[in-house]
Amino acid sequence: MSNLQSRRNEFSQRLLGLALKPNMAILDIGCGTGELSFLANSILNNQCNIVGIDINKKAIETATQYCQDNHITNIQFLCMDIDELATLNTAFDAIMARRVLMYLPNPMQTLQKLSVILNTGGVIALQETDAIFDELPQHLPLNEQAIGLAWKTVSAENGDIRIGRKLYQLLTQTGFDIKEHFCEATIKTADTISDLAWLIGVMRERMESFGLLKDNSPILSALNNNTLAEQLANELKNSESGIFLQDMAFGIVTTKDK
Repeated sequence: MSNLQSRRNEFSQRLLGLALKPNMAILDIGCGTGELSFLANSILNNQCNIVGIDINKKAIETATQYCQDNHITNIQFLCMDIDELATLNTAFDAIMARRVLMYLPNPMQTLQKLSVILNTGGVIALQETDAIFDELPQHLPLNEQAIGLAWKTVSAENGDIRIGRKLYQLLTQTGFDIKEHFCEATIKTADTISDLAWLIGVMRERMESFGLLKDNSPILSALNNNTLAEQLANELKNSESGIFLQDMAFGIVTTKDK
């Protein structure tokens, strides 16, 4: 697990700790390989029932295999779209999602659908990332290009890179009662910039599919030579402050009162 994933899970743990209670029936939308589901299950010491859904069949197979290998029987993963949730004929005490709302074409409509399958008094816990820092405050061209490529890829996938700051309004307009709302900046230094290099490597195939990595790109050259982390770190070490703020993680916990 990268440091980036570890810190993301620390934020998620605080968020879920505010929202979840033992013996809840929990829905994890856009669950991927189940990272958030397994984190919630650990927080609740296996005293819950979780259903995770995702449209990525391979991710669901990976999550299901992990359950089988580790004898986890209280989590079920299903390959299905959010629009198919009504077919479950199940109501939940809690719904959670991480970096999912930003990819939905109509977040408010989705929240309304989730409200239908949420029990009265139930909670929704959402974590989203926001590209709130548009430009780096100093001359860091390689770092700025790397961050720009990541956000351009999300935008090319029709993701809303401003979704974090919109959460409060989206949920209040949908009729939910806000219980907790907080955010945290991601600080990058020469010691943690390898996370950004890791992220670019993970997203490389997606970037190339949208034609965002050009043949003359210094990022592409660094990736091919396996020197991106080193070059990003050196640029930061030689900068005036040695740090910059990369993005902002937003967390929100709401309840359905009626």
